[in-house]
Amino acid sequence: MDADIEGFFDNISHKITMIKVGKAISEEQNPILYSYIRRFISVDRVKWEDYKKNYKKFHNVKPKRTVRQKGIPQGGVLSGLIANLFLHDFDKWVINDLGKELDLKYIRYADDFVVLMRNSDSIEVVKQLIKERLDGIELTLHSNPKKTKIIDLAMKGSYVNFVGFSISPKGIRIKHSNIVRFKNKLSEMVNKTSLSEGQKK
Repeated sequence: MDADIEGFFDNISHKITMIKVGKAISEEQNPILYSYIRRFISVDRVKWEDYKKNYKKFHNVKPKRTVRQKGIPQGGVLSGLIANLFLHDFDKWVINDLGKELDLKYIRYADDFVVLMRNSDSIEVVKQLIKERLDGIELTLHSNPKKTKIIDLAMKGSYVNFVGFSISPKGIRIKHSNIVRFKNKLSEMVNKTSLSEGQKK
């Protein structure tokens, strides 16, 4: 199963986050760090549309800010750490409980994860159990069939795309689209260099 958590960073519960942070670090022993994390996840949000509309005069115009009721900033210095802390118990549950009971392998990167099973008969059960577990921490398994799908790797031509790699019975390879993108970028850089050197002459 190739799966995705819908709107993961935008829907992380602040209350649950701080409970998990409190288990990892003591507020009494680390009040500054605890307070910093709480402030980080609660920082106001400026919508991209508002920024784009006023980007030339952004410093002269007070941007419209939205109070962040849930979710954490994407790309922030602590975002990846907080996201992993938030899903740590979920990861342990999949690996230790489901993994031992149903003989599965699990790997996750941010909001994308893959569940591999030899016995496909139980995959729908696993999908439902994962959905219910995510519901319990106020997250949603993506319902879009392009985002969450069950793939039979025994079928000819089947594969799973995960963090830039294509996984199939033949092995693990870099996605073809990434190779094409790299070649195009390299060609563009070479052409720019050649043009620059030609102008110097």
